[in-house]
Amino acid sequence: MTDIIRQPHSTQRIHAFDNLRSLSITLIVFVHVSLNYMVNARYYNFAANPEYTSFAADIMVSVVSLFVMPLLWITTGFFIEMQAEKRGITAMARTRLRSFGLPLLILGPPILIAMYLIYELAIAMSDNPVGYWTVFSQTVRAHLADPIARIPYISLRHLWYLYFGAIYVCVLYVVYETKPFRALLAVRPASMFLLCAAVIATVYMSDGELTITPDSRLFPNPLILLYYFMFVLLGLYLSRHRHLIFAIAGKIGVLFLICAVSVPTLYYVGLTFLTVDGNILPDKPALAYGVVAVMYTVTILTAPLLVMSLVIRFYNRSNAIVERVNRSSFWVYIIHYPITKAMFCLMFFVDLPALAKLGMSFLIVCALSVGSYYLLVKGTAVQRLLDGQPLRRVPVPG
Repeated sequence: MTDIIRQPHSTQRIHAFDNLRSLSITLIVFVHVSLNYMVNARYYNFAANPEYTSFAADIMVSVVSLFVMPLLWITTGFFIEMQAEKRGITAMARTRLRSFGLPLLILGPPILIAMYLIYELAIAMSDNPVGYWTVFSQTVRAHLADPIARIPYISLRHLWYLYFGAIYVCVLYVVYETKPFRALLAVRPASMFLLCAAVIATVYMSDGELTITPDSRLFPNPLILLYYFMFVLLGLYLSRHRHLIFAIAGKIGVLFLICAVSVPTLYYVGLTFLTVDGNILPDKPALAYGVVAVMYTVTILTAPLLVMSLVIRFYNRSNAIVERVNRSSFWVYIIHYPITKAMFCLMFFVDLPALAKLGMSFLIVCALSVGSYYLLVKGTAVQRLLDGQPLRRVPVPG
């Protein structure tokens, strides 16, 4: 570790970032499973079935959502910079566009179709526990009869990470070697964090909501693209200034204290002054909205750095089991969502409390997602696709 600290631009691998990537993917799976059991579920109507939900799921989703996607984008930027420095920007862009773009183009359509069918079935089951199959079949037939009307509602769902990743790689390929971008990656840490904070706060204030949600539309809001790009930029910056990573990891107490103040303040002010019965006020009090924007910006930058610091401090090492999860993490991200929704449908027939169903579903989804990689994907063209390698093996001369 000391050698890495002494080399501010070392390309030596930091195992903690592999572990952070696996942790991020695992927590994303957990959030998606927990969404099925929230009291304030956005997509399901549980009014007639309150026994299927738990407010604990709402709390867990709210807390984890504050840092999980920023953390994933920071690790993505970290590995992009490391790969660009090792192999060059062109090789990095070629590999990353394969790993982001090709799975989206090849695996995306069948996954989206499966997700659509399971999703509609889940909605029918939550709204009509008895006659759900009739409602489901009628909905699908109606959509097939008028598919053009459904086009505005098509989204990439959880695959938006691949879509955004491909866009970011194209942007970086264009700007990476330019002097302004090189100068940006050479600024002082305080300047980089202030820039990220200013952009995040600006996007937050312009969005009008109390949280930034991932934009899974086919044509996403450019401001949301810019919002997540700031975390990619932060990952690039940390990869270039390795000593800063360990300096931040030495401030766990400070980061924890900041989060301990910002998170309760964010929720208290937001829920007390900016919402009524769970609905956001159209005319928000300026002072309260300003406080929430500041607390949100502080939290969204500090929370992922706190998690990063904890992993670097206490688990910056390789482990055989974690390595297996690491190797399958990209596949787990792509395939877990339809499995999550299928488990939600199956759990309708299990008479257990909501949290028990949540825990069982999470473990089963993780096991099926990781297991399917090693049983069905490892050693195939799909693995080469996910790794950003050519689909056909190139023979080695001699």
